[in-house]
Amino acid sequence: MPQVATFKQVEMESIERLAELLTGDAGLVAKLLEEVENEGLELPDSGCSGEIYTAIFDYLEAEKEIDCCDMGDFMELQDSWMEIREPTDLRIFTYEKAREMLAALSDADPAYIAEDWEQDEEAVAGGLMALESCLQTLDAQHCLLYLLD
Repeated sequence: MPQVATFKQVEMESIERLAELLTGDAGLVAKLLEEVENEGLELPDSGCSGEIYTAIFDYLEAEKEIDCCDMGDFMELQDSWMEIREPTDLRIFTYEKAREMLAALSDADPAYIAEDWEQDEEAVAGGLMALESCLQTLDAQHCLLYLLD
């Protein structure tokens, strides 16, 4: 069964508040994580499986030298979230990271990514379009959550 990928646009303030609470009560952190996920604006993901987005992230890391796993100040939050909610993958893309990724994706070749990462070219093209669309919606007050269950 393919893993389900979800993109959510979330207020940066909510993520920062969560990061500050990490040393606090795990139950409170879990409740707030759920609130952030439920309140976030769900963005279209083109119906692609998580494997497609993993291939795109791997491409960005291998070919464009962009660390899609570097959450900066939010690494502890990512670790806590994954302990509590246990998705296979969680990534938090800030506005700055989104700009960097968009620049790198501007010349991405779906055929190359599909061949190198053994994925369907049409699915990769759809994933690229969806990811670019999600990244373009961000402003400095929001971040993009990528959840893979």
